[in-house]
Amino acid sequence: MSIQVDGQSLIINDCVSIAAAMRRGSRWSEQRNIGVAAILGGQFGSDGLFADSDSILGSRASKQGKIHSHNSSSASKFKSDDPLLSGLIQLRSMLINTNSISEVDSLTLLQPFLMVVKSPETSGYVTSLALTTLHKVLRYSLLTESSLNAVSALHQTVDALTHCRFQSDNTSDDAVLLRVLGLLQAIVESSVGYLLSDDVLYDIIQTCLSLACNKKRSEVLRKGAEMTISAITVKLFTKLIFINPASHDGNHLDTRDHQLGDVSHSIQPDMIGGTIEPGNPVDTEPSEQHENSKSEIDEQNGAKNLEQQDISNETKGKEQGPQISLNSSVTDDSVPYGIVCIREHFKILIAIINPKKQFETTESTKVLAFQLITTAIEVSGNEFPKHPSLMNLVSDEICHHLLHTIQNVESPAIVTHALSLFCTLTVTLGSRLKIQIELILRAICNSIVEISSLESVMAETQKRVLDTPDLEKKTSSKLDETTAASEIDPVASSRHDTPVPGRSPVFKEFLIESLSVFWTRSPLFFTTLYQLYDCDFDRTDLSVDIINFLCRVSLPDSATFTTDNVPPLCLEGLLSLINGFHARVKNMAAKKISLNMLPDNSILERKSRKTDFIYCTKTFDKSFKEGLKTLQEKGFVDNSDDLDELANFFFVKSSRLNKRTLGEFLAKPKNLDLLKKFVGLFDFKGLRVDEALRVLLKSFRIPGESQQIERIVETFAERYVECQNYPKDIDSQLADGENNEHVMPDKDSVFVLSYSIIMLNTDLHNPQVKNQMTLPQYGNILKGTYNGKDFPAWYIEKIYYAIKEREFVMPEEHDGSNNKWFDQMWANLMAEQANYDHSNVQDPKLFTNDSETKAEDIILYDRALFSTCCTNILTSLVTIFNEATDDQIITRMIAGIDKLASVASYFGLNDYVDKILSVLAYMSTLTGSRKTSLNQHEKKSSSSDSFIPTTQILYTESGKTLTVSEMSVWFGRDLKAQLCTVVFFRILQKSGTVASENWKKLMDVLITLFEHGLIDPDLFIEMQQRIGLRGLPHCKPQFQITKSKAKQESGFIASFSSFMKGFSDDAYEPTEEEIESTLSAQDCIKSCNISSLIEGFSKSSSETIAGYVSSMFEHLPQKSPNTFNYVPKLLFIVETAVALTLISEDDKLATATLKNLSDLTLDIEADDPNELLKPWAMTRLNIYKLLLLHGKGHENSFVLLGAIDQLNQLLEKHKEIVLHYGVPILKPLQLLVVHEGYAQKVLLSKEEYWNILRTLASSPKLSKYVCETVEKIVELEPTLITAGNFMNLLGLLDEISAVGAVGSQWEQEYDRLVESGHNIEKNNTFKDIIDVSIKSIDIASSLSPRIVTPALASEFLNQETNAPDAHPIYSLIQALAHQCFNPCRQIRSHAIQVLQSFILNIDLEYHAIDVEGVFQFGLLPLLAELIKSDVVRTDEKGMIKTQIQAISATCKTILKFQNDFTDLNKVLSDILLLETKLISTNQNRQNFQDETIEILRNVLLVMKPSLDLEQLYMLRLDETLKSLIKDVSFVK
Repeated sequence: MSIQVDGQSLIINDCVSIAAAMRRGSRWSEQRNIGVAAILGGQFGSDGLFADSDSILGSRASKQGKIHSHNSSSASKFKSDDPLLSGLIQLRSMLINTNSISEVDSLTLLQPFLMVVKSPETSGYVTSLALTTLHKVLRYSLLTESSLNAVSALHQTVDALTHCRFQSDNTSDDAVLLRVLGLLQAIVESSVGYLLSDDVLYDIIQTCLSLACNKKRSEVLRKGAEMTISAITVKLFTKLIFINPASHDGNHLDTRDHQLGDVSHSIQPDMIGGTIEPGNPVDTEPSEQHENSKSEIDEQNGAKNLEQQDISNETKGKEQGPQISLNSSVTDDSVPYGIVCIREHFKILIAIINPKKQFETTESTKVLAFQLITTAIEVSGNEFPKHPSLMNLVSDEICHHLLHTIQNVESPAIVTHALSLFCTLTVTLGSRLKIQIELILRAICNSIVEISSLESVMAETQKRVLDTPDLEKKTSSKLDETTAASEIDPVASSRHDTPVPGRSPVFKEFLIESLSVFWTRSPLFFTTLYQLYDCDFDRTDLSVDIINFLCRVSLPDSATFTTDNVPPLCLEGLLSLINGFHARVKNMAAKKISLNMLPDNSILERKSRKTDFIYCTKTFDKSFKEGLKTLQEKGFVDNSDDLDELANFFFVKSSRLNKRTLGEFLAKPKNLDLLKKFVGLFDFKGLRVDEALRVLLKSFRIPGESQQIERIVETFAERYVECQNYPKDIDSQLADGENNEHVMPDKDSVFVLSYSIIMLNTDLHNPQVKNQMTLPQYGNILKGTYNGKDFPAWYIEKIYYAIKEREFVMPEEHDGSNNKWFDQMWANLMAEQANYDHSNVQDPKLFTNDSETKAEDIILYDRALFSTCCTNILTSLVTIFNEATDDQIITRMIAGIDKLASVASYFGLNDYVDKILSVLAYMSTLTGSRKTSLNQHEKKSSSSDSFIPTTQILYTESGKTLTVSEMSVWFGRDLKAQLCTVVFFRILQKSGTVASENWKKLMDVLITLFEHGLIDPDLFIEMQQRIGLRGLPHCKPQFQITKSKAKQESGFIASFSSFMKGFSDDAYEPTEEEIESTLSAQDCIKSCNISSLIEGFSKSSSETIAGYVSSMFEHLPQKSPNTFNYVPKLLFIVETAVALTLISEDDKLATATLKNLSDLTLDIEADDPNELLKPWAMTRLNIYKLLLLHGKGHENSFVLLGAIDQLNQLLEKHKEIVLHYGVPILKPLQLLVVHEGYAQKVLLSKEEYWNILRTLASSPKLSKYVCETVEKIVELEPTLITAGNFMNLLGLLDEISAVGAVGSQWEQEYDRLVESGHNIEKNNTFKDIIDVSIKSIDIASSLSPRIVTPALASEFLNQETNAPDAHPIYSLIQALAHQCFNPCRQIRSHAIQVLQSFILNIDLEYHAIDVEGVFQFGLLPLLAELIKSDVVRTDEKGMIKTQIQAISATCKTILKFQNDFTDLNKVLSDILLLETKLISTNQNRQNFQDETIEILRNVLLVMKPSLDLEQLYMLRLDETLKSLIKDVSFVK
């Protein structure tokens, strides 16, 4: 920092200021002669009195170390009177004669001020001025690394500050000391701070700690000291980043340790400050305080500077101020502080938190130590693994003290900061402290609820919550008022879920808060934990245990043994876990990456191996034989009969086995050989017997039976002796007796000694033994057992005290409350830690963000973890959801359940999705198995048991209807039920594949909604529209009322009116509140988008749909005359099943559905007297059959025949009703008959089929569809028309053509209007029908020669040999001729044209027919029909033209086939006779007579050579015709 004032002026000014302040002090005011000297002191330098280089300041600058006085006696007198003032004045004089302050030695520059700081006789004010000067020197960079003697100056400055003394006035002490602290911090943080040595910085740390921990100091000062030591700690551990590990570990570390001397890892007494009695801080051991105080006083009294030593020789015995000097013991070590100081500082803090010294330090001191350790880890935690000396402290002592503190300390402040340190360690060094973190995390959880009990507790909770038939029970019991104050939940007790006693609820809240840091810090925390621990063969399933722990403690009843804040904190952990799963699954789905696209994971394979091993151990615990068999099956041992392999397995895996079970197995008599091989794997070389026995008993637990113990001890004794390798001259060595340092017992001696050790361990550590065995008593027991002699006394003593100090803790014997057990457990842990190779650590970081990890790398672990814990998570969410009253919590729970389903669906856990849907369906109250809790509560609070009848409201203005019912009202009021319903349908839409059990739930829900009018029954509108099927009927309400949109009256009058209506016979009128609730229910169901769900079925697998269809037929309503709304419910279910079957396109499913339908219709027919099903409903069921039969095999022909028979019967009995379903009947029939398959032959050969078509064709609306069917038959499959069905075909075509007769109504009305003078367009309104009739005529005419072939004719003759018209051509002509007298002119005209064309184009030879037959069976009957009055009356005006056309066609046929007649006269005679009748009928119509006579004239003239005109003339003809014949006869 640059300053505007030169350094000399700054220091001179401060010298004057401090000297002036000292002169005004009480001490200097008593020395009157000093005033003149002080005033004239400035002249000494100018007069050259101190110009000699050997003066005090000069000598220091030149490093001579002594003062040579050549000045006057007055000057000497002044110097000896007060060295403090003398030093200030001499410094001022020097600076006046110096060109630059940089030329002055740094220690010379600072020495006067440092002496003031160390002087106990100066006032606090003077000391404060000196401190300010020192601060300026540092702040203004007057002391830099390039300054002369900078290191010594810096070290002396620190020494002066750490030994600061001044006169106390109790008002300014804290201010001065705060300046000292600030200056110490500034030195450490300054640019020259790195020059401090380890010793000096250690003094600074001790000074700050002593101030911070002295309870006698003020709160302000202690807080200031805490801030200073915290800042210094940050600076100190920041340097760790820049320290090269190679140069500060190993041997060099030992050298640096030696330089610190004998360092006591405790806080030194607080001796700094005013001249008061230094208080013994409670944080320091009394003996250490006494020694430190003594050494401090000795230093003050004995340490003198060289200058003052000379002066003191001249002034002995005189009264003078105390002699102050700089500390000559402070070295000028140029090596900057480093790993040594860092480690020693760490050790001080570790000593403070040591639980063994819990009563030697105060709570605030421990808190400060935890804070400082946390700070150190925060600053440079990642660097610790590079420095083994520090890492060992963390992994061993710190973690040990942490675990002990968390388990045993009740102080909230200490525990809070200990947990904070644990969190920091986990975040920074998680992968390096794997074993320690596992132990501490489990300890935290066990401090609240025993983890070992969670499996059974959650299993019972699952049974109560997720098994829907029992869900009516309360999901979580509340405490009674009498037990509300109890800390133990009675419900939990009944579930064997006993909370950990002795820990306060607040303490438990602290523990949970500390855990919450982990899942808040990293979304991947649980999954990473799963990788690190659950997938590690040698570690416990920590992640799963913690999740199960959260599941349990998040339940509302856990607040009874913790606090109200604990369940929400745990719930946040579960939700963060779910959100993490969901986010990563969503990411994978967005990338379109499925699990089967990912490579195999070796870590998960290890997890699978671990799971198998755990299963094997549990089996082994139950049965040794089955356990060994399972171990071999799972591949853990190749041969369970191989003792060597088995022994090695038990030796290696003993840590993972149940020690009690292993001990019992090895101790069996039949396993003696195995026991020997197992013990033979231990190496006891160089160990004392008790040490070797301790090693052995870590592997298994000794059984309680004496014979088993004897067997084990005997085997141990043999192996022990075998391992020792006794020398050959053992006998001579044993003869030396007690003087021999090597004890070499034989097998028998080891056996007796081992047995005695086990007995001694029990005697010394069993609390029930009051009079414990003494050392002499133990020695007496062993007399004569050492190879026939006595064991050496020192040997027995060592064994005795080793057992007394360290109990032989049998595996699984203690619960951890015993400190000795704790220490041994920790020692075992550290031994395991030592075997863990940190150099090749490949474990993932415990805390990583989603952005740092690819979803593909973590998703497989997610699936494994999710599949293990998902059921418990669901249990907790459902429990909380059921008990929650806050809308936000309810919403978050249901959202969590929805996310669980999404994750499970992606992972392919369909059973779990099924469980979620089952629970949601139950909680929706729509399955009928559960009533809404609101309804139950209101009925309990209400004196009346009112029921809301099903009432349909018709709104007159809009025409819309609303069905209000008991269910819809309560459902509309129940938010939880609505949320469950929405999520239920949402999951169904997303899941894609659902087990069949859920279809039952879905069907229950849909039927309930349909029954109460909340959904449209027409779920498959597209199918209905495609075949023209009408919509399904709605359920009939109990009451129907009409209502306008105008708001009803409200208030008391409306309520009373509604109440009174309940006692009347009038229709029930719902209240406005009930209507609003129903509307709310409607909105909820609409938001479910059920139609979208139905559309999604097309994407489902056939197996899925088959499950749903099967469940539907199980839900058919019971048939009973009293069943309300039987028909609507039945048809709703059946149509849904049929539609889904059609969607699936599964033949197997279609066959099953057809069978169910057939059985259903047969049952209904059997119960027909009860009129369970109306004709239209029965028709609809048969239509469903026809739809399903399309494309199916001949094995379903019986179903087809049955459906045709039933439809035919229905048409005969209820024609008008069935005709309404004509189109839906015809369309599936058309599909069946036009597609190749068994149905074509079955249908076309069945008379009932043609009857159905003819009946349907008689309807003008249906004739079009029938005509289409016929046309496709003729065009696509003409070979299917046989002699057996040809006449049915012609009859059907004739029926279709006859339908067009309705067109005559418009034609005649048109004529009437035209005659009356109206001008209208000639557009027949029946054009479509007429077109169909004309088309049917064309189809008929096209039958030859496509269908009417000689083969068909031959078939006809074989069937009807005696029939004269037994030829298809004649039948076809008759059919065409029949339409020639159709009432509709347009049809008649077209029919005659077609008939004429057809006849004129007949190949008589091909068809083997004669022309007389054409006239006999076609033309002549046509003319006869046209003469009939009833025919003529159908169209009197238009029929004349038809008659003329018929005569013309007849004559043209004669002319066409004139050479083919055998008896033309006969044919012409019949024609003339019919013409006579026509002329007679139309005698008033001259035009008719003229036209017909002219037509006949032409025929007679052409055919005259072939005719017998005379014979014709003799007939009884009209005179006009006779005249015609006569005229023709005279024509030549």
